[in-house]
Amino acid sequence: MIIQSDPNTFLTQLSIIEFGDYSLAGSGNSGTQAKISGSMFITDQTPGHIPTVKTVSLTASPKGTFTLPSDSSGSWSASLNLDLTGYEISKVMFQFNNTLQSTSQSGTTSFIEKKVVGGPSIGVMVIPEPATLCLVAVGGLGLLRRRIRKT
Repeated sequence: MIIQSDPNTFLTQLSIIEFGDYSLAGSGNSGTQAKISGSMFITDQTPGHIPTVKTVSLTASPKGTFTLPSDSSGSWSASLNLDLTGYEISKVMFQFNNTLQSTSQSGTTSFIEKKVVGGPSIGVMVIPEPATLCLVAVGGLGLLRRRIRKT
């Protein structure tokens, strides 16, 4: 997926969050498990920039691997966040790789499912164009001049 900001703006942050649940049953051990992992790859495609790839790993909560006998069922969430502030990036190619894996032993069952994915959410910083900056500067000088005349 390609994400591009509007003219005179830069991307400041890319985020993904996902939610799901898991279930482990039986009299097994840590060989029965459910696991969440993933990565986000961002390639800078801003005109004039050298294409570079940034990689961010998935952060799972409360953890990334659930095993018997300590875990039986529950909910999980995972997120990826990449702060792009200061890089002046206006166009990126975005790729998200996600793995949900479950393994069982004889006499056990394991299950993991993704329920909701939100994102990508995108932060954007507006950069005023030079003409706007000049108008603000001229206005400020006019106010300063008026203030000096009154004293």
